[in-house]
Amino acid sequence: MEKEITRNDENINELNILKSELWDLKNELNSNKKKLEEKTELSDDEVKKIVKNATERNLISLKLNNLKKITNKQAAELSKVRGLELNWLESLTDEQATELWKINGPLFLDWLKNLTDEQANKLGKIKYLTMNWLKSITDKQAAIFGKAKVLSLNWLSKLTDKQAFELWNVFDLSLNGLKSLTDEQSKWLSNSKILYLKWLNEISDTQAKHLSKVWSLIIYRSVLTPKQNEILKNRIK
Repeated sequence: MEKEITRNDENINELNILKSELWDLKNELNSNKKKLEEKTELSDDEVKKIVKNATERNLISLKLNNLKKITNKQAAELSKVRGLELNWLESLTDEQATELWKINGPLFLDWLKNLTDEQANKLGKIKYLTMNWLKSITDKQAAIFGKAKVLSLNWLSKLTDKQAFELWNVFDLSLNGLKSLTDEQSKWLSNSKILYLKWLNEISDTQAKHLSKVWSLIIYRSVLTPKQNEILKNRIK
């Protein structure tokens, strides 16, 4: 009996040592992964390793928000992940846009400052798209982005009536940079189910009536009159 107890104790000790070694190995791997993801530039081999790890873990979104530039080859590799965050990337080539549109999930390009119509045509195939640093878009780009389900353009400070019309079918639309709307714009934007307009300075009663069709409206109540608050009371979140 004593021998069995001793053997069991030895097995438990060996198991605890193994657990400790596995834990140290896991911490080392996580540390190396973090170091890679914090780099501003990566080699093609490093990107390949990161993507392999992300696909094996079935990550919803791979975050590489410190990368300031990527190669065309890296864009092709990154297109294999479900979702991708490249929020420090300042520019894209047409070839990179062609590769990144293959992503099935969300794509975050918050620091992208310029976009050609050709690039927009590729990225517009993505249903969840965030480009919060774009300060303006063309009418053609609005028509392309209008096919998205979730679209965030929070640095956009101006919108034409035609662009609002093109964006009417976006389910979840974020335009927090807009400070004013026309009645025509509010009519079309009210077709979105979720609409973010946090920085609006004021709205008209007509616009309030239009926006009352939105399921969930994110706007500051302080810009509304008592009448407008009443009109929108069941819509503001």
